[in-house]
Amino acid sequence: HAVPSSTDLAGQLPLDDLRSQLDAYEAAWLQAAMLKASGNKSEAARLLGLPRKTFEHKLGKTGGEG
Repeated sequence: HAVPSSTDLAGQLPLDDLRSQLDAYEAAWLQAAMLKASGNKSEAARLLGLPRKTFEHKLGKTGGEG
């Protein structure tokens, strides 16, 4: 189904702002896992319940090392 391109369903918040907030949260989540895993990507991925490839892809998208 179609999603509005400039506003959320309530028509109050731009989706770009929501996307930015979600991206920032995801980046913090990934970095926190990396810290807890002492930089070990396999361990960080395991902590988050993600396959390593998915973790690396997400990390690369957020500007971390992918």
